Amino acid sequence: MAKRLMCIVLSVLMIMTVLPTGVVADYNEQALTVDYINEVYGQLSSGYYWLEEDLVLTDYDIVIPLGEEVTIDLKGYSITGTGQDSVITVYGVFTLDDTDDFEGTGIITGGSGKCFYYGAAYMYICGGGVFVMGEVGAEIATASFTMNGGTITGNSACSDDFPTICYGGGVFVGDYADRWNDYR
Repeated sequence: MAKRLMCIVLSVLMIMTVLPTGVVADYNEQALTVDYINEVYGQLSSGYYWLEEDLVLTDYDIVIPLGEEVTIDLKGYSITGTGQDSVITVYGVFTLDDTDDFEGTGIITGGSGKCFYYGAAYMYICGGGVFVMGEVGAEIATASFTMNGGTITGNSACSDDFPTICYGGGVFVGDYADRWNDYR
C-alpha cells in the first residue's frame, strides 16, 4: 500500500513539473535613488518609480531600454543629469508624472546631449533633457514619451564639431526608421 501511494505521489509531482507555467515579468515599484540608478548602470526595467528627494545623478544618466515600460513620478522633486548626456534616453516606453501637492514643480535639468551624425544623410541627432529614439542598432522599434506633468528646463544639446548646431535641448523625439526611408 505504501509503495502504491508513493508511486501516485511521484506521478502527480512529475506531471506537475511538465505543465506549462505563466511567465511573471519583473515590474518594479520603488523609490528612485542615485544608488539604485548606479547599481543598474542607469538602465531601468519596467515599473513605477517615484522620487522622495531631489536626485543629482553622478555616474549614469537614466536609460529606458527597448521593450521596457517605465513611469517616473517626480512628486515635486528634480532630477539633475550628469552633464555628460541626456538626462533620460528613451528606447522603450516612458511616462513622466508629477503628482505632488504642488503639481508642476518637478524638474528635469542638467542634460548635455551631444549631437552626432546619423547615416549617410548626415542628419543630426541631439537631445539634452529627454531624448526619445525609435531605433536601436539593427532593431527598429517605436519609442514613446508621455509627459503628464513636470518641467524640462536648463538642458542643452549642441554639436562638438559645430557649436552653433543645437537641437532638442529640452525634448528631442526621433523616429529615424521612418525618416531614413525619406532619404533613400
